[in-house]
Amino acid sequence: MNRLHSRTALAAALILAAWPVARWYAARLGDGSDEPWGLAALAAALWFAPRRGWAEPLSTGRLLTFCALIGGYVATYALLPPLGHALFFVTMLSVALSRRDKFPLAWWALLVLSLPLVATLQFYLGYPLRLAATACCLPLLWLGGLHVTAEGTALHWAGETVIVDAPCSGIQMLWTGLFLAASLACWRRLDVRQSFRLFRQASITIFVANVLRATALFCTETKLWPAPTWAHEGIGLALFGTAAMTIFLLSERLPQNGADAAAPSIMKITPRAGLATGALFSLCLTAAIVPCLTAPRSHAEASNAFPGWAVAPIPIDCANLPLGPREAHFAAGFPGRIGVFSDGSRTYVVRWVRTPTRKLHPASDCLLAVGYSVKPAPILIYPDGSRWGSVTAARGTETLRVQEHIVDAEGREWTDVSAWFWSAALGRSHGPWWAVTVFEAEKLRAPR
Repeated sequence: MNRLHSRTALAAALILAAWPVARWYAARLGDGSDEPWGLAALAAALWFAPRRGWAEPLSTGRLLTFCALIGGYVATYALLPPLGHALFFVTMLSVALSRRDKFPLAWWALLVLSLPLVATLQFYLGYPLRLAATACCLPLLWLGGLHVTAEGTALHWAGETVIVDAPCSGIQMLWTGLFLAASLACWRRLDVRQSFRLFRQASITIFVANVLRATALFCTETKLWPAPTWAHEGIGLALFGTAAMTIFLLSERLPQNGADAAAPSIMKITPRAGLATGALFSLCLTAAIVPCLTAPRSHAEASNAFPGWAVAPIPIDCANLPLGPREAHFAAGFPGRIGVFSDGSRTYVVRWVRTPTRKLHPASDCLLAVGYSVKPAPILIYPDGSRWGSVTAARGTETLRVQEHIVDAEGREWTDVSAWFWSAALGRSHGPWWAVTVFEAEKLRAPR
């Protein structure tokens, strides 16, 4: 009977109940739409996983907490996206395997970082972080005697414009810095308070490093600092290396906790604990069944106000094409309309959307998902004033130059989906919107 109350039994029940999370995780790892760095965090989490106490029973209070968490997982299953389910799962797993009612914050952070969330963070946090970095660059540039002004994420000086674009949001640097901090916290056995302090310090350190990187890149892009072609990557690597060393030194200043050498608990299984365990296993069974009974969420097609492809912002001599495999991936679950056109040398994927949505994926995500390697390229500004985000995509012998932008009915435009989403969500732009992605092999030409 005691085995039913052990952490091993409860962890096993939880893993079986969360089978949709495991299926989603495996699918995301296989589709290539996100960075595979989560595997490093997963390996670190397995390395630092508890080695002892698997046969110990959980206290009644911990069981009730666990029941509340899995009850929340069941109640919100139909409302939350798969990433939300995964966050519930890793939190419950951390509660199940923690000892002495101490939440393992650093280990939980490794589990969270193991999830495929870089693309989601880029979508929601990319633009706000770029805005903050741009604002913080200004005082540094003013101190250097430069009369620089900012407009959104664009810096203007002496007739030149430097845009702090999506790769400069610092999301990838932030993920790596937090991964380093979580690993150091686990290695040094820091408690919740110490781990939280290290995470806070690491986040500030990474943000400062990203501001310094954006400032330095402004100086190189405007030719204030003559620099070789590799300076862009070199500056980023040097500043991240400095930030990583700073995070390590900050962790060294925190007192290290000794190993948890407490004797195994000899806990008497009370009737109340037995009822809590029974309720827990019942909830786990319910959680395993609910996904089979929940119909997938469908998006109502926003077609009642669709103006037709004739007014789409593409050349009028383009031919309408059927959706191919790549475009079908773009269209999967998209709440709006999607069309594919060609002028003979370029392919235009046009999406019409009426409301702000996470389903408006950036081109880089979809390209990664169909097997391309993607490299960011500078924002393009054409003679008509239009701005286009751009990347280079390669797969086998095929190399594409890909450009994209989003426009609204008033002519406002965005070069990345994060900037568009926040403008739309905050009511600064009103739909519908046109998102145009241009694919072209070899020589780059103006989309219009």
